[in-house]
Amino acid sequence: MRLLITILPVLLLTFGIASAEPPNKAAVKRIKLAASDYIKDGFKLREDFWKGSSAPGKRHVVKQQLFRGNEYWFWLGSETSETRLAVKVYDDKGRPVDVETKSEKGWAAARVLPPRTGTYTIVFVAEKNPAIKEFAWSMTYGYR
Repeated sequence: MRLLITILPVLLLTFGIASAEPPNKAAVKRIKLAASDYIKDGFKLREDFWKGSSAPGKRHVVKQQLFRGNEYWFWLGSETSETRLAVKVYDDKGRPVDVETKSEKGWAAARVLPPRTGTYTIVFVAEKNPAIKEFAWSMTYGYR
């Protein structure tokens, strides 16, 4: 019994059963709307999301393994359309590698054609806005 109590938290975390809150539904809805044309064009949307809450002006960093020869879009959504977001992607030397970015009310996206396989850094931030103290966000990516 003691062994089960010791390893149960590890098993739950390993298999994702003990996850925190689900991604923000409004943010995910914005992501799916922004990604819809790309999904129709052959992109596979990951169903896993990074998520959290933030104050406008706070910078967030996510690391992701990308593979040369694939094309990626990273989509970031906010729970509110008043949030202005920006997404950029950098290689391991800090050089920007996104070839296209888009931003509308409540979401932003960056397209990446990785020059080589490796770990890339996705950086995002929301514009400072005195009307917004904190907002929920979700981010995922699609590839083809």
